[in-house]
Amino acid sequence: MRVTLRRWHKKLGLVAAIFLFLQAVSGIALVYRSTIESTALIEREVIGNEHHIASIDMVVEILLRDYPMYEVLRVSFPGQSGGLPVARLRELNGGDYVFVSIDVEGHRALANLESLNGLMFWVFRFHENFHLGVVGKWLNVILGISLTFLVLTGFYFWWPL
Repeated sequence: MRVTLRRWHKKLGLVAAIFLFLQAVSGIALVYRSTIESTALIEREVIGNEHHIASIDMVVEILLRDYPMYEVLRVSFPGQSGGLPVARLRELNGGDYVFVSIDVEGHRALANLESLNGLMFWVFRFHENFHLGVVGKWLNVILGISLTFLVLTGFYFWWPL
């Protein structure tokens, strides 16, 4: 039993390591997305020298008014740079994501951020479901269960008998 379990542990570990490595790299990119976005976006440049402070309620109100068929999933506010807030929206019917910058001073949502819909959106989708839709989400579930199996069998092999 121990030899068979060790064989499964080794094979599953080698296969899962590839996917876990890809998840780790894409996760790191998502953690540092604000740095990546600020170097990739022209739309987030400073508007004058003033910092207009906005509340989350004001931003959501602007977004729901300008994008009534979308739900607001996330709003990122700039740091001290004085850039524009950026929001991630999704169609109400469960459709695709849209990234929008918000002009708080003018009380309007600006155009979609095409560069975000490019690089970082690709990374986000990859991290979420490997670009495989529902199959990719199930693959993530299977990888999570596999990781749990690998941890438990690893403890079993490590623990002295």
